[in-house]
Amino acid sequence: MKDSNVLSSSLERWSLPLNFWAKYRSKIERSSNIQVLPNFTCTKINFENTNDHVSSLFVRDIQGIQKKIHSKFYVLACGGLETTRLLLDSNDVHKKGIGNKSGLLGKFYMGHISGKISSIKFTKDIDKVSYGFEKDNDGTYCKKRFTLSMFEQNKSKLLNFSAWIDHPLIGDHSHGSGFLSLSYIALSTPILGKFLAPDAIIRFAKESNLDGSHLGHIKNICLDFHKLLFKIPFFVWKKFIQKRKLPGVQIFSKIGSYPLHYHAEHSPNKNSMVSLSDEKDKLGRRRLLIDFNFSDVDINNVIKNHRILDKYLRENNLGYLDYVKKNIIKEVFHQAKDGFHQLGTTRMSKEVKDGVVDTNCRVHGTKNLYVASSSVFPTSGQANPTLTIIALSIRVANKIKLILKPKVLS
Repeated sequence: MKDSNVLSSSLERWSLPLNFWAKYRSKIERSSNIQVLPNFTCTKINFENTNDHVSSLFVRDIQGIQKKIHSKFYVLACGGLETTRLLLDSNDVHKKGIGNKSGLLGKFYMGHISGKISSIKFTKDIDKVSYGFEKDNDGTYCKKRFTLSMFEQNKSKLLNFSAWIDHPLIGDHSHGSGFLSLSYIALSTPILGKFLAPDAIIRFAKESNLDGSHLGHIKNICLDFHKLLFKIPFFVWKKFIQKRKLPGVQIFSKIGSYPLHYHAEHSPNKNSMVSLSDEKDKLGRRRLLIDFNFSDVDINNVIKNHRILDKYLRENNLGYLDYVKKNIIKEVFHQAKDGFHQLGTTRMSKEVKDGVVDTNCRVHGTKNLYVASSSVFPTSGQANPTLTIIALSIRVANKIKLILKPKVLS
């Protein structure tokens, strides 16, 4: 496709899967300047002498053993929700929670809004459609996406948005694919499913099987059995064994119709928030209450982006979007359950009144407490947050390193 107001040149890229602890555990444990405390959870941040300088941390394991940790600087890297819970629950000195002078700690809880409300129907060059995963020169898996140009996004005043060709709803046996039906049955099997995919993906798969029956899937498997004998070993090798693992499943459509999966920005919303409940976990920490909300802004953004894409396809005689339901507003709301990313609950701000951490991720009102987490994001953007989290973590490390560096007298 020729890029204009709609771009098809954007790529999603998959890094090598990495279990950090499994790969680096022995090296970390052998280190002379790193102490690892496996199975301990940080339960409290302590202020003993002043209210702006963290003096220690309490950590505890499930058997009730408690330790007190002392350091010059403290960095919370507990994820988008647990970081916030720790700041809220460490309220012996800071009664409303650490860094909460603004009253915004736990507010502006964001993720991403995603789903499928349409299929993209190509009417031209069906055999040339780039529907699957491709590899670049170094073997990295990539997939092409639709996005809007910066000019179009600014002109239409839209949030960030991307969409890509996806496989049919895996739980709907009408797709006629024995491979997808076998994948669905595997995902819906409790023990095997947990090994194959995250809970959210399993939930989406089950929800797409409206009648809950396996009969249609079994029929698909039987009709495609001879193909599966060759396809399954090849897929298992690429998905689970080789170093660069295949990110997912994609099948060619003989009629040129593919579900369109969208992934869009979740706008900052003060009413989307987390707070502490009165219920406590086994370590004595108060649990979180989650009030996760999407607004009309988020829904309208998804719909407007779809309409621009549909117009582009039609004007270039490439195809059109076929919506799965008449009431697409209701359908976007219904599918707005993305739980993969937790962002925004300790938002970054220049001024204390506008957030929880400063531009170096230091908690407002403290001298030696930092946050390295997606919770500091003031907006969610569209992309997955990991790369940005790494960049901000490096910023925190460099800041602390600069403070600790001995001053050279001139």
